[in-house]
Amino acid sequence: MGLVPFQPPEVVQPAMPRYPTELMYDPVGGEAILLVVIDEEGSVAFVDIESATHEAFGQSSIIAAYQWKFDPAYKNGEPVRIKTHIPFQFTPPTRYRIFQANINPLVGYEVWMENPGEPVPGNELTQKASPADWRTPPYPLSLEGTGLTLEVKVRFLVSPQGRMHNPTLVEPNNTGLYLEAAQFLASLKYHPALDSDGNPCWALLQRTVRFQPPQ
Repeated sequence: MGLVPFQPPEVVQPAMPRYPTELMYDPVGGEAILLVVIDEEGSVAFVDIESATHEAFGQSSIIAAYQWKFDPAYKNGEPVRIKTHIPFQFTPPTRYRIFQANINPLVGYEVWMENPGEPVPGNELTQKASPADWRTPPYPLSLEGTGLTLEVKVRFLVSPQGRMHNPTLVEPNNTGLYLEAAQFLASLKYHPALDSDGNPCWALLQRTVRFQPPQ
């Protein structure tokens, strides 16, 4: 039986890219197509972005591509190095899924709610909601070494139980720090607002999270 002139590589261990953190505030779908070199042992030896609908999709795909393992390509019965393409598709996650995967496990409760309570207007409150244990937020890993001080202004709901829910950015800048700000705010305890009868109620609260490098 003669040798097969050429046998393409076969995937034995794929890896899916993570959805980029910087796009999680306003998720969009997209794709990235990578040019990869698979060596004689079936490992990815080189990766380049051939096209990407967003730069962040390309960078996330590169990280995933280096984790792929293959049965190598064969030419006349011998393993050979080969170039090929790997396409990656990105489906925008819902806000609920983003918090379920990234924040809920860290704070121990459901931060994003599809149907939260209706906030009572501020002029009808006998006590406004406020943080019970405000502290300095941890400096994000993504900013380490930059020396930057950045602020993220966030509006969110405070439940009658004193928990933070459904944070949104007040200003569209610094969207890449959205999850870090949301996680910090969700880790705090809050004094709930009180309605005209003195009962705890849902209320809106706005705070600025200031990320400052450690001294």
